[in-house]
Amino acid sequence: MALILLRNKTLRLVSISSSIQDEDIQWWLTPQKRRLISKSTALACAVLLTLVGCSQETPEIPTPYRVVTDIHRTMELILDPAAEHLWSSAGSIISSEGETDLSPTSDEGWHKVERSAAVLAETGNLLMMPVREAGADWIKFSQELIDTGELAMKAAMDQDRDALFDAGGRIYEVCLACHSQYWAAQPVSGSASKRKGNE
Repeated sequence: MALILLRNKTLRLVSISSSIQDEDIQWWLTPQKRRLISKSTALACAVLLTLVGCSQETPEIPTPYRVVTDIHRTMELILDPAAEHLWSSAGSIISSEGETDLSPTSDEGWHKVERSAAVLAETGNLLMMPVREAGADWIKFSQELIDTGELAMKAAMDQDRDALFDAGGRIYEVCLACHSQYWAAQPVSGSASKRKGNE
C-alpha cells in the first residue's frame, strides 16, 4: 500500500510496511488518522467476513420423519374418525318424534369438534408428504381438505352450528371428489395372498 504525502510543498510517494518506521509516515499518521485507519480496517474486515459467510451455503439436512401408516391406515385411523365426529356434530335429524339438533351443547363439546377439525386439516399436510402424494390433483384435494378443515375449526371456535354444517358439507364434497379419482380397494397382504393361493 502506498501513500502520496505532501510535505514542505513536495509530493512524495511513500510505501507503508507492517512496521511503521519511516519518519514521513510517522509524521503523516497522526493519532487521529491512526484511529480512522484502524476503524476503516475493522469495518472492511467485518464486511469481508459477512460476504464470505453469505457465500457459503448451509448444507440441507434431511428431515428425519418416519412414515408409520400407509394411505389406507392413515384414512382409517386418523382422517375418518375426525370426519365422522365432525359430521355427527352438525345438522339435525328429523324423525316421527320431532327434530333433534346434533350440535354440541357445551364448551367441551365444541372443543372436541374443533379438535377433530384440526386433525382433519393437518391430515391434508400428511397426505402431501412426498411418500404419499400422487400428483397435482392429489395435492389440490389435500389443500382443499386443509382449507375446509380450517373452516370447521373456526365454526367450532365461534360455536356457529350453521357454519359448521356448511363446512361439513364442503369437506364431504372434497372427500367424494378425491375418492372418485383415487380410491382403490384395500390390497390383500402378502401372507393372506399366499394362503388364498394355497387353498
